[in-house]
Parts: sequence; structure tokens; C-alpha cells
Amino acid sequence: MSESHPNSKDSRHQLTTTHEELAISRRRNITHARQGSGSKQPTQSGITPLFVWRVFRNWWKFLVPCSLLLAVAAAALVLWLHVPQYEARALIKIESNIPYIAFDSNNSNSRDSDRYVQTQIETMKSPIVLGPLLSRPSVSEIEEINSEFDPQAYIREHLSVRQVGKSELYEVAYTSSSADDAATVANYVVAEYMTVENDETDKRTNMVINTLREELKDREGHIEQLRTRVVDLAKDVTGRDPFGQGAIVGVTAFSPSTSVYQELTETEVSLEVAKAELQALKTSDIISADNAIATGHFELEISNRADVRRLEDQIRDIEQQITEIKSKPRPRISDTWEKDPDYLRVNALLIETRRSLTALREHARTELAQQQLERNKQESEQAILSKQQEITTLAKKLELLEIRRQEHVAELEKGGARSAELDIVKSELEREQNVFELISARKLALETERGAPTRASLMHTASPPRLSIEPIPFKLLAIACLSALIAPLGLATVREVVVKRVCNADELANETQLPLLGEVACLPVRKVGTRHQLMAPNQHDLLVYTESIDSLRTTLALTEGVGVRDCHKTVAVCSGVSGEGKTNISTALAMSIAHASKMPTLIIDADLRSPDVSEYLDVPSGPGLSEVISGSVPLNEAIYRVGDSLTFVLPAGSERINPHQVVEGSAIPDLLRKLGKRFSTVIIDTPPVLSASEALVYAKASDLVVYCSLSDVSRARQVRLATEKLEATGARIAGTVLSGVSTKSYVYAYGRYASLQGQA
Repeated sequence: MSESHPNSKDSRHQLTTTHEELAISRRRNITHARQGSGSKQPTQSGITPLFVWRVFRNWWKFLVPCSLLLAVAAAALVLWLHVPQYEARALIKIESNIPYIAFDSNNSNSRDSDRYVQTQIETMKSPIVLGPLLSRPSVSEIEEINSEFDPQAYIREHLSVRQVGKSELYEVAYTSSSADDAATVANYVVAEYMTVENDETDKRTNMVINTLREELKDREGHIEQLRTRVVDLAKDVTGRDPFGQGAIVGVTAFSPSTSVYQELTETEVSLEVAKAELQALKTSDIISADNAIATGHFELEISNRADVRRLEDQIRDIEQQITEIKSKPRPRISDTWEKDPDYLRVNALLIETRRSLTALREHARTELAQQQLERNKQESEQAILSKQQEITTLAKKLELLEIRRQEHVAELEKGGARSAELDIVKSELEREQNVFELISARKLALETERGAPTRASLMHTASPPRLSIEPIPFKLLAIACLSALIAPLGLATVREVVVKRVCNADELANETQLPLLGEVACLPVRKVGTRHQLMAPNQHDLLVYTESIDSLRTTLALTEGVGVRDCHKTVAVCSGVSGEGKTNISTALAMSIAHASKMPTLIIDADLRSPDVSEYLDVPSGPGLSEVISGSVPLNEAIYRVGDSLTFVLPAGSERINPHQVVEGSAIPDLLRKLGKRFSTVIIDTPPVLSASEALVYAKASDLVVYCSLSDVSRARQVRLATEKLEATGARIAGTVLSGVSTKSYVYAYGRYASLQGQA
């Protein structure tokens, strides 16, 4: 036995040297890989459905109640802030054809009729109607209208004119938060429109009638002169008065029975009527500025300008700031918001912005007014030009007919001077009388039809509606509740994106640039009181967990010689922060190594601030490491055996010492060398690397370091900082372990072979 001892020491030395060389080579490769990658951070995979599902799975206990509470609060807020809107509707009829009493003057096509209807709809929304409407006290005193910066735009926004089916009926509807106000505005809009439409129609009709009346007066004198001339000639030729008692007066008595005179008469009548219509067009105020620029389309165009909308948005934002300033709590009662410097500054900005908006509207109104006025002038000039062309055509036709009449007169004069002259004057008199009668008939038609019904008539007045348009805002409720349900998940997702937790082995390897030693399945636990403890054995889950620990132990044995006979190793199990599964892996790995190697294995609970190993393995919590370091207890009295196994525990101890004393001197390296001679493998459950500096002392004094991360818990930045800190101290990191992998994920990745062991 004494001869074999040196050989065993040589073989152990060779194994140790080999594993150390492998570890140093691996560490060099890792350093070169990190230097090659530079300072570039690992890329993120982005927000995927799988990522969102992981967020929900990790946060569901918080998300579900918060989402439900927010949804209820959002629904209550929507219902509380909901202001019912009422729509009052008046019914009018706009006829496509002009109604008449005795004289039908409908000669327009369907296109003209559609244009007329559209003009009436726009007129109802225009300042022609809305301007006088706002002068009514019952409308201008309505609070929601009076408080608006542009009341006309507000009314236009809530006013609508809709055709009922394909009929001539139209609904004039107004929406308001008050049923009575909605009915009031709708009725007054219709009333103002009827007044404007009737006044404009009567004005044009009266202008034409007055022009025809003056023309009839002029022609009446001319006819009287012709009658006197006929009487004088008839007395010379026949000796009788043709208009005296017993005289036969008719068409045959005065007409030379030719179509020239009849056509001449009709042309002259048409010419006079056209002249009257031309005079009405020239004297009409249809192209005046007030009517030319006052259209609903014109005001709507101003409101839709980008610069106007931008200033309106700024005004709304400033008004919101003023509301917040007014609702801000005041430390003293005497401090009012009128004296608040913030209010004075924001209010001055509001006044200036409103002035800018008013100036911009006026400028836009001037521009568009000029454009609209030019268009109206062009349309009016086009109508006048068309009428002038019609008059020119009729005048040329009249001139040609006059030439033909004169030729006819010349033929008659060849047959007898006085008799021919009588016939000519008779024909002229008849023609003038016919023209006079036709003009009188036109005037009579206009005067008669002036009392005809208008094309637009009121069928039914608006009455206050009993029900609001939307008693319960279902759409808004759905949007608010859905947003409230999604908001916590969205916030949690954003937080997880910012925090960036390690979720799988690939992410862990990408962050640390270290080899992955293995993945460890979730330890089956259940809530007992306020602590997590092992469940009553779930055979499948427990076997998967055991297999994952054994796989980690095998990897360490093959790569680092951990648990190999005559190859003593001290392994520090580290993590960045607490709660990352470090203690679970330490205890399970120590028991697995002891069971497999059949050699004594020691686990040291070096986390003096929060010791857990003694509770996990059910051994006394002291005396332990703290008493050994302080020298109050010998080392042998601080080590405890776990049952009948070859696993031994050096607990943290019950004596509270300053953990920073561990950093000072060589107490820890000396202790580890002493324990390394007595135990085949020493596993150190270190404190968190980032929060406890003494963890670096244990890591540097150990033969190798196993870094642990907990799936869906460990943060990528903390993992990266912890591993960099360990490497900076010269610790030999063998690789990383990802714990907390779900049983399903582990079985899916590595197969169901572990569970088959239990069935064998």
C-alpha cells in the first residue's frame, strides 16, 4: 500500500495538470472570442408571439387581476364620462321639378335638378343660413355653441342633411347633448333656409316682372300710333273706320296670310324676354361678395387646411394644460390659479395662438373668397355671355325676317300705293299686338306662378328625441376594456424587453460566450406556508430533474475531472444575484457526485448572509464556516454528514461575522486546501457575485467555477457583468448551467429517456 501511494499521487497530479490545461485553453478561447466580437452587444430576437407568451406565463398572477381591475375601471370611467347625444330631425321636401299653378316652365334635365338639390343642401350648411341662425338668442345662448371658438363650424360639424331613400324627402338632422337644443337648432336651420330661399326666388321674379312691365308700357304707345295710322288710311281708302261699330276685326282682316309676320312676331317676343332676363342677370347680386363667398364648402375647406388644424390642435393642448393647472392642488387657500405663473404664461400663449388662428382664418378666407368670387364672376359672365349670344342670334333672325317683310311690302306696293300701305300698316299693327299679348302672357305667367308652392317645403318639424343615439357606448366600451386588458401585458412586455431576461440556453451562451455545461429541469416544489419545499414525488418530473443533475455531473466529470477518483476538485457554484437556483444545483450536484463516485463529497454553505444549505439537507445550521473562520470551533466539529450518504456539509454557522473578513488574509484558500485533502470533491455554494465581494475570493481559490442562471429570471446584463467580473479576478469558469427549464421543454429537447428509467 505504501508503494502505491506515490504512484497514485503522480496519476492524480497528471490528471489535475491535464484538466487545468484544458480549462486554461478553454478560457483563452473564450477571451479571444470576446475580443473578436468587440463591444457589440448580443442581438435581440425582438417581440415575437413566443416572447409575449413567456411574459404572460411569468407574470400571469399579476397580469390577470390587474387587467380585470383596469377593465372594470375603464368601463366605469367610460360610462361616467359618456355624454348621451340626441339627434333631432326635421323633414323637408325638395322637388326635382318646379311646381306651378297654370304655367309649366319645367324644361331642365336631371343633371340640372341634381345640381339644384346639392346647392340647397350646401346652402343649409353655409353662413347664408348659419349667420342669421346665430343671431337668434335661443340659439346663440346654447352653452355648447356659445363656448366654441367658431360656432358656425361647430354647428356645421353636427348638422347633416340626408336623403330619405331615393325620394324627394330629406332629413335635416342636428346632434346635441340636449334633446331640446337639438330640436331647436334643427327647426331654426330649416326656418332660416326657407326664408333665404323664398326671398331669393321672389327677388329674381320681381326683377323680371318689372322689366317686362316697362317694356309693355313702351309698346302700348307704339300700338296706339299704329292704330291711329290704320284708321286714317282706312278712311281714305274705304271711307270707314275699321275699328268702328259693326266692323269685323280678326286675324284675316289684318294679316296678309303669310308665315313671315307670325315668325317675326314670335322672334320679337323671344328677343324682348331675353333682354329682360339679361337685365335681371346684370342687376342681380348673385356675384356680390356676401353671396359669392358664403358657402358651406368654402368654410369646410378652411377648417380642413393643415395649418388651421395644426393651430386648433395646439389650442386644444394648451386648454388641456390650463385645465391641469386649475385642478392642481394649492398649498394655501389664498393661492388661486389666476395668480399662478404657469397659468399666466400658458394663458398668454393661448391668447396669442387664438389670435394667430383668427388671422390665419381671415387670410385663408380672403384668399378663398377672392377665388370663389372670381369663379362666381366667371359663371355669371358666362351666363350673361350666353344670354347675349342668344339675343344676338334673335336680333339677326329678326333682321332677316324684317328684310323678308320689306320685300313683301314692296311687292304689295306695286299693286296700289294707298291700298298696299293700308295692308302693310295693318300687318304691322297685328304683329305689335301679338308681341304685346305674348309679353303680357309672360308677365301674367310670372305673376301667377309667383304664388305657386316653392320647390323646398317643410313636411315635419323636429321634436326633441326621447332616446339618445347611443345610450350605452358599446364600441367605446369595447375599445376601452380591450385596451385595459392588454395594457398590463404590454407594460410587462416592454419591461421584459428592457430587462432582457435569459430564457433559453442559446441566449445564455450568447450573453456569456461560455460553453454550456447543461440544462437543469425545474425542481418539483409546492407552496407550504411561506416557503417552497419538495412536493410529494411526482415520479415523472422528479426523474427528469434527477437525470438533468446527473447529466451535469457527467459533463463536469468528463471535462474537468470532477468526481473522478484521485482527482480532487474544488468547485465554486456562483450566480450573479440571489434567487437564481444556485443552492439547489449545489446540493443536488454534491449528492449526485457522492452517489456516483462512492467518495466523500463536501458542500460548503459560504453564503453567510442568507444560508440555505442546512435547511435543504436537514442538518444543524451551526457551528459552521463562520465559527471555523473565527477560530472558535475546530473544523471537525463543524462538518455534518447527511444521513448515511457520503455527502457532508459545512454549514454557514450561527455566529454572525463580517463577511468582508473572508476577503482579508489567506483563511479561505488555506481552508479549501485542507478540505481538498480530506474530500474527493468540494462544492462551494457561494454568495451572489454582484452583491457580495467575498464570492470572488471563493471563486478564485477554487479549481473551477460553475456559473448558474435561472430561466426567465436571470437578467442578461447581470449575467454578463457577473461572468466578466469572475474572469477579471482570474477565476477559472468551466461553463454555465441554465436551471429552471420546464419539464416539458427539457423532455422535448432531450427526449423521454429519463422517464423510461422509472418504468424499467
